[in-house]
Amino acid sequence: MSSCPHTVNTVTASEALRDIRGYAQVNRLRYSIHAITRMDERNATRGDVKNALITATSCTSQGGTKWKVTGGVDLEGDPLGIAVVLDGDVLIVTVLG
Repeated sequence: MSSCPHTVNTVTASEALRDIRGYAQVNRLRYSIHAITRMDERNATRGDVKNALITATSCTSQGGTKWKVTGGVDLEGDPLGIAVVLDGDVLIVTVLG
């Protein structure tokens, strides 16, 4: 994982994806209220989100420190996309389903 916070989008998608996977592996995840609401609506658990981030294959900048993380799967093997903010750890903004 990068040692510097992602305060501006100076990292590549591959670097961001590497960091997001690493943060997920060591449980450095925070969840917004919106994300928890979306998780409930989609029957996604924190374990599902963590697994989707660890298994993700793509990361697309959404501007600044926001990233759309795709290509990962939940604990049942179903695709699960996640929108995150990198800020010293990973803030889960929403679950895309």
